[in-house]
Amino acid sequence: MIYKQIQEPVRSQLECASFCQIEKPTCQTFSYDQWECLLGNPQGSFEIITSPQSDSKWMLISPGSWSEWSEWSVCVPESGPCGPSYQGLRNHTRNCSNPTPLSAHPPVCRGISQETTTCVAYCPIHGHWSDWTAWSDCSRFCGPGEINRNRTCDNPEPQFGGDPCPNPSYEENTCDKTCRAFGLGGTGGDNWEYCPNSFHVIYFATLVEDNGIDGMRLTCNDPSNQILRSKEHSSNGYGAPTSTCPQGFTKARGRAIPDKGALGNDYGLVCAELFCAETNTWLRSDCEENQGGTWHEKSCGTNQVICGLQTNYYTHWSDHVGLWHYSVECCNLPDQ
Repeated sequence: MIYKQIQEPVRSQLECASFCQIEKPTCQTFSYDQWECLLGNPQGSFEIITSPQSDSKWMLISPGSWSEWSEWSVCVPESGPCGPSYQGLRNHTRNCSNPTPLSAHPPVCRGISQETTTCVAYCPIHGHWSDWTAWSDCSRFCGPGEINRNRTCDNPEPQFGGDPCPNPSYEENTCDKTCRAFGLGGTGGDNWEYCPNSFHVIYFATLVEDNGIDGMRLTCNDPSNQILRSKEHSSNGYGAPTSTCPQGFTKARGRAIPDKGALGNDYGLVCAELFCAETNTWLRSDCEENQGGTWHEKSCGTNQVICGLQTNYYTHWSDHVGLWHYSVECCNLPDQ
């Protein structure tokens, strides 16, 4: 912080006042002390303070200060040709903006804002891409996810004003990594739902209506406890969920009745269970106990647990709606 200072010697307070009078209305206050004359400019939001040497008012004025020099520009040939044998010119600049002067009256930045120097006028080298990296692993242990790859503009990298590489340096694509999917009581459908990556199912509930299962909900162990429901026909009337299986389920089975579906070769599910290895028990929610039927059982692979669900339902001629199959997918455990 400095003040606008009269550069020549000032012999009296009266003479200092005359300088302020000449510069009105910009100068509205002044201070004189031992041949030094300071003029106060109130433009902007300057702070007026009292001089410790006298009762006169001073005005704080913020002068300008230089920013850092910019990078040197590309060397431009002084005449047509370029190459290591030809001379050119380059420059760099700086701005009076660190800070910017608060008005035109305070002292501005001293010195020059641009420097120019000679240089070797090399010809521009345009950038070219390196080869793409290999595609990354699928973002999911199982199910649909994403893969990506990248490349760098260093074969060669642009120099001496050469053009940068065109097009993107990063690409994404989809992936669908099936670990071990199997159906219980039927097949078909594409409405898979999965726990978030690296999480798995820890409990589930079923909905029984009209002598069969109308819906399933599998709950994951991610922080939000995502629920897998696939093609859920109804959302009301679910039975109490099973107890929790923290380490995940390793088997699934369903009890199905042939010809219960809309077509003669369909199966209608009347019960579904998942196997919790850590307690060595089959867990179930609601089931239809009086319909009979045949159990269909499947197991996950080694070090895999259930993490995905797919269901499909039928509509019977009598408007009865129920599941005619459910499929689960087994995902590799994260630390395997």
